[in-house]
Amino acid sequence: MVLLGAAGWGFSVGVARQDLMLLILGGLGLLLGVAATLSALTAAAWVAWRLHRRPAGAAVVFECGAVGRTDFVAGAPWLVPFVALTWGWERPLAQVRLTPGRGGLAEAVTPARRGEHEAVVRRVEVEDCFGLVRVAFPSTERRPVRINPAVGALRNIHVVRGLSGGDLLTHPEGDPAGDRVDMRRYADGDPIRFVLWKVFARSRKLVVRAPELALTPARQAIAYLVAGPGDGPAAGAARLVVEEGALGEDWCLGADGCVEQASDRHAAMGVILRSADAGQGDQGAGLAAFLKSQGQGRLHRVVVFVPPRPGPWLDRVVQAVQERPGLRPEFVIGADGLRRPEGRWARAWRRPEPEDRSAAQADRAELAEVMRRLGATGGEVSLADRRTGQVFPASTLDLRKVG
Repeated sequence: MVLLGAAGWGFSVGVARQDLMLLILGGLGLLLGVAATLSALTAAAWVAWRLHRRPAGAAVVFECGAVGRTDFVAGAPWLVPFVALTWGWERPLAQVRLTPGRGGLAEAVTPARRGEHEAVVRRVEVEDCFGLVRVAFPSTERRPVRINPAVGALRNIHVVRGLSGGDLLTHPEGDPAGDRVDMRRYADGDPIRFVLWKVFARSRKLVVRAPELALTPARQAIAYLVAGPGDGPAAGAARLVVEEGALGEDWCLGADGCVEQASDRHAAMGVILRSADAGQGDQGAGLAAFLKSQGQGRLHRVVVFVPPRPGPWLDRVVQAVQERPGLRPEFVIGADGLRRPEGRWARAWRRPEPEDRSAAQADRAELAEVMRRLGATGGEVSLADRRTGQVFPASTLDLRKVG
């Protein structure tokens, strides 16, 4: 518009003053502006018509933070020269890199947030080669898209594993105690010779050898995924234990923002993905109802996956656990390491990271607050670092060495 205005003013002044220089420059500017506008509008109309006629695409599966490709290919019309075509994803949120392909430009997509979507909304831009005119419009493609949370380096880590009391006795009237091959916490009056000093050196916990009881793998476990700021690593850890069957044979999974519960892998993945849509008012609010739905009796095993940063979810989770006396859940905090302290100038020049990735990093004060509040409930707290693939028990965690 500025070019056309300036060219029109120069052309009119050149005609009025009979200035040949202004007349030529104004005329060339008007010609260039009109040609750029017509070429961009024509190319945009042609691209929009072709995209409208495009059939629904095949379903695709991505992983957060990983580059994936689709069969979507588009290009500018060769009959309209000197135009460039670009596009990006508006929903679901993703970074798009365009590469030359057969028949036009192909897209390489890096999703930023887990979820399930029935369509892809792109923002298409057509621009002339001089950068004078740009035409942008949305384009919706019907295509099922599934974006799984990334597990990162946690692929070979068994985040959740345990045993519970069983009934494997050799005789109904037999004594379930055997050799001292089991372990339990140290209590007043225990002989000091039964203390496992090697365990104490690693974990700083006093445990003693106890008579072996009849033990079997836990057959009933429930897990819950809490949504909140930076919950991507927690969702990845939940996905890992579901896919590897670390919860045992009889289990149940719930998540914020989902009324339904899952007891098989396919349904559990749907619950994990839909938890990404939980609003701020739903974060941590569903845990109390989830625990209540499991019955008023003794819960066998409870695993809660939580974000690394405090938020409204923290008070709700703590209250839900405190409302059930005797409940000792296992809290797994998922994180992508710790955010390193930066100076003012470093923050000003640092390239901004994707929102989901930066939110998954917690500073030491935030992580310490989450661990302190969760540990006060009496549950076991551990940190699963998705970046390094290590799991740190809260009792042995040194925040100065993490991240």
